Amino acid sequence: MRSPDATPRRTFLAGAGTITAAIVTGSAGAAAAEPTDDSPGTADRPGRLEQTTLWIRGENGWVDFRVHAVDTTPAGVVLAFSEARVGTSADDGPKDLVLRRSLDGGRTWEPTTYLERQDGGGWANPTPVVDRRTGRITVWYAWNDRGQASRVFRRWSADDGLSWSDPTEETHLFTGNPEGWTFHLPGPGRGIQLADGRLLVEVWHRRPLDLPAAERDYTASVIYSDDGGLTWARGGTVPDGAGLGLNEARIAELATGEVIMNSRLGGGVSNTSRAAARSRDRGLTFTEAAIETNIPPHAGITVGLAARVDRHGVERVVYTSPVAGTARDTLYARISHDGAESWSWGRVVDDARVGYSDAVWLDDATALVLYSRLGGSGAETLDVVAGRFDLGWLSQGHDDVRTGPVGLRHRHQAEGLRAESTVPRAPMIIDPAAGGSAVLAVPAAARQDGHTMIIVPPTSGQRRLRCRFRAPGRESGAAVMIKVDGRRRGGVVATSTGDPYLEVELGMIMVRACRPVRIEFVAVDPGPDAGYAFQVDELRLDP
Repeated sequence: MRSPDATPRRTFLAGAGTITAAIVTGSAGAAAAEPTDDSPGTADRPGRLEQTTLWIRGENGWVDFRVHAVDTTPAGVVLAFSEARVGTSADDGPKDLVLRRSLDGGRTWEPTTYLERQDGGGWANPTPVVDRRTGRITVWYAWNDRGQASRVFRRWSADDGLSWSDPTEETHLFTGNPEGWTFHLPGPGRGIQLADGRLLVEVWHRRPLDLPAAERDYTASVIYSDDGGLTWARGGTVPDGAGLGLNEARIAELATGEVIMNSRLGGGVSNTSRAAARSRDRGLTFTEAAIETNIPPHAGITVGLAARVDRHGVERVVYTSPVAGTARDTLYARISHDGAESWSWGRVVDDARVGYSDAVWLDDATALVLYSRLGGSGAETLDVVAGRFDLGWLSQGHDDVRTGPVGLRHRHQAEGLRAESTVPRAPMIIDPAAGGSAVLAVPAAARQDGHTMIIVPPTSGQRRLRCRFRAPGRESGAAVMIKVDGRRRGGVVATSTGDPYLEVELGMIMVRACRPVRIEFVAVDPGPDAGYAFQVDELRLDP
């Protein structure tokens, strides 16, 4: 058994082409010099991904780690929390709530401490939120009573997580609700502080577990504090007229001041989709929940979501999730520069089977994702890993703090655009040669099956439209017709002629700032294999 103090680390240096790997074992190993916040990775100075194991299955009788959270304090201390499940992986089984601290930005970690010890009971969902004005850390969590009901508590720390207050029960915030919810869980993940100082924490609710799934009324909401975490009140509940069944959610404040909530679906509607809603009044009300179409289908488990506006006013949102349909395979990180309307670039963080993740920005150029790696069955956690990466690594040199995302301003990853389709939602396929490391596979099955991608240009003017296809295989790829805002552009494109990629010029178009451009791909003839499927890598609107 490896000691909780041991911190194995894996470092990937990604330059223009090849990837090399080195293993360093032990928490005291000296790290190689890294690009700083102002010297990000480029083709000749690679960015960096570092992975450090924090907890391992089997330590201290722990058989599983399911739910995690990570946050930072104003002093720069990184706090990693997890549920450490004892003897069983069951959600309502006995669990410790554990914590490790890092004083050097997630490179090395102090030994494990406890927020709560299980004592035979099911503590759940440690959810920190930090007041950056005072340094006060509040952690919300719950007691799971056999899945039928829960009790909600909070503790606080004024010394960067070294010591904690006694618990205060806050279940009264949710009692007497007209919906009949008996089960309330904060998080999972971390809460946020808005630009004006308000603290927000996401909470999801349902009726007892012994009811059929369709009758449990899964719902997500927020609670808030305007006095640094001393007192708390109920905020808005996300309207769910479509009956999607919202549960485990993530929240982030965008540069516009909007709060976005991204939720798992708990009502059985879909296990590969997530829903989003937005608040324009600091979490008091939310828009109607709607399925997100700018992220391809993936296992609907909890994701990481973190937003930051850098000192030059550039907004970046990072999103982490598995990518392989309903399987929890391959942790992928995406970055957005337009408030999560589209995703500019992405890379594989870990090609293992993965569980829940949480993400946080450490500074303008560095993010950290906390996630679990799973065994072959996908039912048990092998270990919990902190992955620390910079913009140079994530964007492969296309984005840095000094110049902004100059390499991404006119490129649009097909798998990161909002879409409408006449076929099932298009899956994403990892391809290291692709722009953003992935392509969008459109599973067209018949003539006239189509897939529409929507680009919202930030500025007006004439733009040259380019498209990049990928041949799905040596003898596959449909012939495709392309329309822009309903009008055909160019001739029929034989996507099977890609080797494996095919660049297509579609001429000049006039675009207007913030007015959506709809680019439709329609299968008109089968490929050599008689199939109608095709793959798209990226679209470009070049000046």
